[in-house]
Amino acid sequence: MDPGPVDERGMPVSDFDLYALDGAYIRETSGFNGTYTLYFNGLADVDAMSGTVQDQHYDDAQNLTKARLLVTEPYPTIILYFRNTQRTAESAVDTGVTGLKLMRPLGIGGGESYPPDAIFTAEYLELHARGEVLRFMDFTATNGNIQRAWADRSTPDDLTFYGETPGYWWQGKGAPWEYAILLANTLEKDIWINIPAFAGDDYVAQLADLLYTALDRDLKVYVEYSNELWNFGFPQWTHMEELVDRDLAGNPHTSINFDGLVRSAGGETDYGLGVPRYWARRVMEISGNFRDRFGGDAMFSRVRPLFETQAAWRHWLATGLLFLDMYYNNADGVAHVDDPHPVNSYLWGGGGSGYVHGMPEELADDPNIRVDDIFDAYEKAWPEHYSTMAADVYWLSAFGLKRVAYESGPGLDDFADKDSAVQQAQIDPRMESVYRRAADTFFEAGGDLYVTFLGVGLAHGLLPYDAVIGSQPIPKLKAFDAMLAATERPAPTAGYRIPGAIPGGRYHIREDGWSMGDHDGSIRLEGAYAWAGYTIHAATAGQYSITLETANSEGGQATLWVDGAAVSTGLYCPDGGATESATVTLAPGVHAVRVKANAGGFELNTIRVKLTATAPRLQAAWPSGGEKMLICDFSFSDRMILGSRRRPSDPGLAR
Repeated sequence: MDPGPVDERGMPVSDFDLYALDGAYIRETSGFNGTYTLYFNGLADVDAMSGTVQDQHYDDAQNLTKARLLVTEPYPTIILYFRNTQRTAESAVDTGVTGLKLMRPLGIGGGESYPPDAIFTAEYLELHARGEVLRFMDFTATNGNIQRAWADRSTPDDLTFYGETPGYWWQGKGAPWEYAILLANTLEKDIWINIPAFAGDDYVAQLADLLYTALDRDLKVYVEYSNELWNFGFPQWTHMEELVDRDLAGNPHTSINFDGLVRSAGGETDYGLGVPRYWARRVMEISGNFRDRFGGDAMFSRVRPLFETQAAWRHWLATGLLFLDMYYNNADGVAHVDDPHPVNSYLWGGGGSGYVHGMPEELADDPNIRVDDIFDAYEKAWPEHYSTMAADVYWLSAFGLKRVAYESGPGLDDFADKDSAVQQAQIDPRMESVYRRAADTFFEAGGDLYVTFLGVGLAHGLLPYDAVIGSQPIPKLKAFDAMLAATERPAPTAGYRIPGAIPGGRYHIREDGWSMGDHDGSIRLEGAYAWAGYTIHAATAGQYSITLETANSEGGQATLWVDGAAVSTGLYCPDGGATESATVTLAPGVHAVRVKANAGGFELNTIRVKLTATAPRLQAAWPSGGEKMLICDFSFSDRMILGSRRRPSDPGLAR
């Protein structure tokens, strides 16, 4: 069906047919029959396919037409035919109408529909009242989003938000930010936004202003730049290559190429390095835009910028963090910027997904696999899943950041057939314990915020695309209801337990971006940007002393960082002995020590951490109810029609 002429809001400017619902996509739903109510500004003769138009009435004072649409079949293809259209009573015929709304029935087969000012269905609100954060990645159609200027965004006055739009991906332009804020306010949930890859500073500033003005003041704002920018299968990877090229064209010595490694003299571009650097810098810039509007006091307490990457390949996370540290913190010894700041002055958290790692992919792809085989595989998967989750924690904790999983789940094949063993496993009662253990393992590995899809879609352990989604009594939601009701989460075990002694050769990360120490000996730290990071976890709150035991020092001095902050600089490193002690106060949970060569060189033999005084006021049952939260992603579309570019409607919208 070819689209007809429309105005800037997508409203028709001539006679038209409105394709409202495609019955081919709803054969497994509970049904779409019942009484709908049609509203529009103007006049028209209206007829319908798969329904009967009744009681049509025009109110001249309001220039408003209202009619009922009676639909009796459960899986209709609804098409409305508008003829002799007039935008007002004085307009010429065949000029279209405005303000189109088709409000769905209150229930399946119901005789009443939602009022014209309703935005969300009751069932959708019921489902999404879980959790603590609403992530709007799919709702605002982040993947493939090409919005650049503020005027490019969707608005509440648009006819539709998800229709195919030239230049965008299958979801179109996405729904308006105003509706995202409305849902967050309605359910009293914190909001997680995904800013389009091409969005400029003015777009970000206006979005920050809208959130500051319209979002309830006691709600937090999690800010992510686009979505899965590492994913070569998404349009935004190509967008990032374009942005890197544009940055280099404007200035070959731009910050992302400060060392000449992104684009060499020969003209070759290393996008594997350039993309994560540009990405991290853009998050930093967006953080500054929000700081300008919300104020410094709101940063990280209310506004929380995120650097979300890929759990299975930490190249993206390490590259971005190292770049921000070296260049914008002048940590490599060169004065790149006049006002350097540590990474955790720009970012609050980050990391990859929380999907279960360690379950062999070939198992899910095997057409002969049995459901029992899948659950047997999970029993073997937990150690690798733990180590994958913890690996992100090692990098993030070293820079004083929180571990946030932007998506999570059992890690099964997204595109398996509904009758496959993979999808049968999703609704098997045993899957409830898998979801719980996956989340528990994330927290045990030092994670802070756990996010998962919660809506519809077999790929994510939910019901198929459904007209009435409600509470869905399935293993996934049973698991999350139980976890949300729990008063405690598992205590973290990532890193070394303190108090204790940590061999220098057992570092978790180094400045090279990839190595991990595997011996009990010493390591040598020497050079402008030589350091090693060690993640620790404290069971007891209190004051701790940290001492470095060093040897073979050649004028060696060290800087000691704890949780991303320099607690001691210019520490003299003896040629056999211990440095002066640094004292820090630590709450229970994950922390990190980073030892950096400040001058000269030395061998780091041991890091010794002692508890010198307890602090009962910091002690609490794990977690304290502060930052260790179970968080659910309530993205509106929830990938409900996988692999398809067509989307008949959104189950969460009342119209």
